[in-house]
Formats: sequence, structure tokens, C-alpha cells
Amino acid sequence: MTEPEQSATVLKLSRARLALLIAMPAIAALSVAAGVTDYIDLDTLAAHRAELLDFVAAHRALAVIAFTFVYFVGVALSIPGWGLLTVPAGFLFGPVPGAIIVIVAATFGGVVVVLAARYILTDALRAKAAPAIGRLEAGFHENAFSYLLALRLTPVLPFFLVTLGVAFLGVRMRTFIAATVIGLIPVASVYATLGAGIGHALEVGAHDPLAAAREPTVIGGLLGLAALALLPVLVKRLRQS
Repeated sequence: MTEPEQSATVLKLSRARLALLIAMPAIAALSVAAGVTDYIDLDTLAAHRAELLDFVAAHRALAVIAFTFVYFVGVALSIPGWGLLTVPAGFLFGPVPGAIIVIVAATFGGVVVVLAARYILTDALRAKAAPAIGRLEAGFHENAFSYLLALRLTPVLPFFLVTLGVAFLGVRMRTFIAATVIGLIPVASVYATLGAGIGHALEVGAHDPLAAAREPTVIGGLLGLAALALLPVLVKRLRQS
């Protein structure tokens, strides 16, 4: 390949990376501005509960595929607040299937984010930042799985920020996938359980406004949220010991 051809190739790749860098956050921002996240709130679910559950009952496989794809796209685009879609997953499919759908979709959505970030962040850019991140990268690689698992179990940082960190620090993809799947199990289970409980409470709520307060799955979901809130303290103490 001649030097002009090499320059043209580099320019083409640079434009592609720039286009991807602009397109992904732009689509996410437009989605939020268009009110996409408004469709995942409890009021919307309650208003269309019967239609949604009838569709799931009649076309369960299609509903699972469609929901998984929508969740996957939202994670891949890093749409803010998309994790709340875990509650409707439990609402529509039940706590266990809902949690599994979310874990699969979120993990593969995260893989797309990692691959896209690695494509955009060229080796040259990473080399320039090497002096600043070299020590951090070395320490992270020694215990990559443990660090990632702790970050997934204690969602102090947004999902997409942790995922971008994985891309920038060059963590192996299999380590990322394993830590993400295991780390999402308790979080997805809690929110899907809460969604399932809310769904059942809505079913009987017309006759008993306090049904949700006595619904076992709602109580379990709330207790799970409390446990998740305490996880950062537990992880910190375990790491210190």
C-alpha cells in the first residue's frame, strides 16, 4: 500500500470513528428528548396492563425477543435510566424470566459498548494516555474480575461508565462478560421481583388500594433494594479484610 493510500485509509477510519462517536450519544439524547423513557413508568404499565399481558400470553416468544432487543438497544446506546426497564420485565414475564432477559440483554448491550469504545479509542490515543493510566491499568488487570464484580454489585457508578472503563483499560471480554452476568444477578432479580409484585398488586388493587403493601413480592423487592443499598459497605469491609 502506497503512502497516499495509507493516509486515505487512516482518514476514512478516523471519519468512521468520529461518526460513531457522534451518532451513539446523539441517538440516545434524541431518544430521551422524544420521551422514550416515559413509556417505562408505572402509570403507563398500569394503563395498558391488560393489553400488554394479553399480548405476552398470546405471543410469549415474540414478546421475549422484542423486549430483549429493546433492552439491548437501550443499553448499547447508553440511554440514561434504561435500567429501570427491569421493573417492567418482572411485571410482564415474572421475576425469574424477567431477570434472565435483563441479564442477557444488558450483558450483550455492554459488549457492544465495549467494542464500540475500543474501536473509537485508537491505540494511538490510548498510548498518549498511557502515562496517566498505566499504574491504574496494571493494578486493575491483576484483579479485573474482582473489581468488575464489585462495581456491578455496588452500582455506585452508572453501568455505561463502568463499561467504558473496561474498554479503556483493556480488560478481557470474557472477564467483562463473566463479572457482568454474575454482578447483575442480584440487581436484576430484585427489580424484576419488585415488578412482578407490582403487577399482581395492580391486579387486585382495584378492590384493595393497600394490596401492594401486603404483596410478598413487593415486600421482597423492597427488602432486596435495602440489601443492595448496604452492599457497598459489605464489599468495602470484605476488601479491607
